[in-house]
Amino acid sequence: MGGQEYTKINRKKLGDIPEKPGVYQIKWSNEIIGRLLGKDKEGILMIGEGVNLRRRIRQFLTSIEGGSRPHAQGARFRNLKLHERIGIDKLEVKLSQTENKENAMRKEDEFLKYYQQKFGELPPLNNKGGF
Repeated sequence: MGGQEYTKINRKKLGDIPEKPGVYQIKWSNEIIGRLLGKDKEGILMIGEGVNLRRRIRQFLTSIEGGSRPHAQGARFRNLKLHERIGIDKLEVKLSQTENKENAMRKEDEFLKYYQQKFGELPPLNNKGGF
């Protein structure tokens, strides 16, 4: 689903993430997630978009660490206590830059539709309506 390769998520690497609009996919490294219509061998936990990818990933990290930054999927990760099972060191992100917010939103919808068609449901942390 487009973009560059996955890389580990951590605060030290935030400076490498562009302050540009785009789509990001967060996965559980080296894990297969059972879905309705098969197994997600990439282990994608969520697909999101943002006008500033660096800020959005920072918000996700802060939310899963228990901070007050607004990120719904990060808060869900924390509330489900996935941080105890998965751990931040097991998370990876793949970025796909776009020219603007509108293109990021369109690309996110395309990625979510593709995922839902392939697996019969959205990634575990996503909560947008069905397509």
